[in-house]
Amino acid sequence: ATHIRPQFLHFLRAAADASMHMAVVTFSPQVGFVQEVLRTHFPSFDDQIIIRGRDGSWNYEGGGSRGGKQQFMSSAVEELQHRHPNVDFRRGATVLIDDDRNNIRIAMMDGTRAVWLNPLQPEESLFRAIIDMV
Repeated sequence: ATHIRPQFLHFLRAAADASMHMAVVTFSPQVGFVQEVLRTHFPSFDDQIIIRGRDGSWNYEGGGSRGGKQQFMSSAVEELQHRHPNVDFRRGATVLIDDDRNNIRIAMMDGTRAVWLNPLQPEESLFRAIIDMV
């Protein structure tokens, strides 16, 4: 919890305050650890943020792209649609923020908006992400 990027934490809080639907997608199998980090920073987390990792707890059956983090995102969106049936989740309203340029490239090739979070300049990257979303 002490190693989460402060800028990313502020971004998550702002997104939650704006009632944005969020998911954390990670190649890590340590989903329980990610949940605990979120609960540390968001005591009212209550599974509000969907998490998809390589823990074997979910399976994407859709016909979409399986490259990069696309299937993780698609599975999370399917769960969001189940939880919020009156919300129209479209690919154009989805944004991947990632520090891996390959994941960004794959997302953009698949028609998903994406922002590269430069680990050396995270403040600038998140500022650009916010501008791009507005």
